[in-house]
Amino acid sequence: MKRFCMERKCIIHCTNDSADLVSLKDEESWKTMLRAAEIRKYQEILEISKSLSEGEVPLIYYHRKCRSVFTMKKLLEKLTEQSSNSQTDQEQVVRRLSIRGSSNTTTTYERICIFCEKPKYLKGTRNREPLVQCRDMRADSSVRKIATEKNDSKILALVSRELVAAEACYHRTCYKSYTRPEASINVDPDVSSESPDDRYARLERDAYQMLFDYIRSDVIGEEKVVRMSDMTQLLVEYLMSLGAKECKPSTKTHIRRNIEAEFSELLKFENLLDSTLVFLIPASLTPVQIARNILTILTAEKKTKALQQRSPIFRKLRLTSAKQFGTKKAKCHGHRALRS
Repeated sequence: MKRFCMERKCIIHCTNDSADLVSLKDEESWKTMLRAAEIRKYQEILEISKSLSEGEVPLIYYHRKCRSVFTMKKLLEKLTEQSSNSQTDQEQVVRRLSIRGSSNTTTTYERICIFCEKPKYLKGTRNREPLVQCRDMRADSSVRKIATEKNDSKILALVSRELVAAEACYHRTCYKSYTRPEASINVDPDVSSESPDDRYARLERDAYQMLFDYIRSDVIGEEKVVRMSDMTQLLVEYLMSLGAKECKPSTKTHIRRNIEAEFSELLKFENLLDSTLVFLIPASLTPVQIARNILTILTAEKKTKALQQRSPIFRKLRLTSAKQFGTKKAKCHGHRALRS
């Protein structure tokens, strides 16, 4: 026996399937989907099951491809195995999807990259790449599409929920790598045929977005004062890490204007320490907080300089420079003697 339970839409939409919707054919089909929902803690189906009587089958709709992914045996076995030692249903979700919070629909994913699941440093630097929170449904759709094409069970488990609603985070370089054209069956001809100038403009936009993410999380979020020169260097590192062969002078020239346009009154630009150095300062900081930040910067620089001076390599370079200076000085005296 069936009864109406929901509007005509795919209740478990987790693929790019847009074919005709189908409904449950019998009680066994319903039990299979319900078991998958129990393992996944998929609340929408679990809530429907509570209102049914014994032997009743709800009238719900789905795409065949979505059902295939949702009830994938191999994936469900992994979910069950990783949650076997949990004490509660909420802990089961935490183990598999690295989720924090309560078991309701406001639960969000842990703030780590959904692709690499670890901190990531920019190539050749000690700077961590900032995490980006998914706020665009197009990004959600792109990840879902590629994961389906690759049959990636790990990512498919994550996109069983909307990444935007779950506040999923990722590194931009990881996202680019996962969704790059060669990773997809359908290659975007616009990207493959773009001119060098268009490619540089695209990489520059991405590098700026990475810099803006860093400023939001590490400068404004952590209430730090930073040198503009450091921000320029970070922008260059981001640009090179994305594949640019060089950084055009215009990219460095317009950095302050672009930061001001993005953050408006949230940031201030100040010349401090009686020098021409410009510092980037969160507008919310008090004078005392600014002073503490500057003291921290100066202390760190002093320690770094002291460590460099104690380094054998530094001492060797200093001795070499002294010898070269002494040689040049001797030659200079020799030329003067000859002239006299």
